[in-house]
Amino acid sequence: KAIRGFYLATLGVDLIFVFILVRYVGQLTGSFFIAFYLLVAIHAFYFGLRVGLVTALLSILLYSTIHFDLGGFSLVHWPDFLLRIVFLFLIAFSLGLLTEREKQMRQNVEELNRELARKNSILEQTYRHLSIGKLIGDIAEGINGPCGIMATRSEALIQEAKERQLPQEFIKGLEVIHKCSHQVAQVIKSLLTFSKQKGFEMKLLDLNQLIEETLVLMERQLKERGIQVKTKLTPRLPLTMGDPYELKGVLINLITNAMEALPKGGTIGI
Repeated sequence: KAIRGFYLATLGVDLIFVFILVRYVGQLTGSFFIAFYLLVAIHAFYFGLRVGLVTALLSILLYSTIHFDLGGFSLVHWPDFLLRIVFLFLIAFSLGLLTEREKQMRQNVEELNRELARKNSILEQTYRHLSIGKLIGDIAEGINGPCGIMATRSEALIQEAKERQLPQEFIKGLEVIHKCSHQVAQVIKSLLTFSKQKGFEMKLLDLNQLIEETLVLMERQLKERGIQVKTKLTPRLPLTMGDPYELKGVLINLITNAMEALPKGGTIGI
């Protein structure tokens, strides 16, 4: 509102100045009336078609007042008078249209720049995800081998310990190692699945298994935040068509949002 008021005040001062210049100095016989053209051109160029036409209309009213006060058509014949009036409208209309077109083109360029920045941001984020996924895949593959050896050897040792009738505490220790190695293997499997870089692929999948694999990935973060997950999954669900990689990403996002909504811990139900 302050800028608008300042502009209106400036326009009024300019019109009064040109009116005084033409009325008391030029008196229609000189070329001072060209100041009206300059005033209309400036406002049409900087503020657009509407402002230019309004300025042209006000200039015509002031010029007509001067014209009839100083004798009318005795000083300026009516064809010249009409020509000057028409020129005011032509200047306002042509420069106003040019300004509106330039404004529209500038808005289009700004929109294109925003769209380009958005796409660049998406590309950067995708590249980061690809890099992280590749790193996770390399680490998971490196851990997978020793983990498989641990699971196999612990199973063999458990069987041998039972045959030799070793103490139950020793056998339970081996069973803990065997169980933990399988848990690590399950995490590695989930990481390898999540880190695969491939296109969109629809296939039959088990939603319950997908949820369990996702929870294995998120288990550590959930424990660190003191959040428990209660699942109520319908058993023996029919297989569903979908992309497991994309669906797992959706589940991770949903669980992450739920975790952020529970800064002091709590329970998430699935």
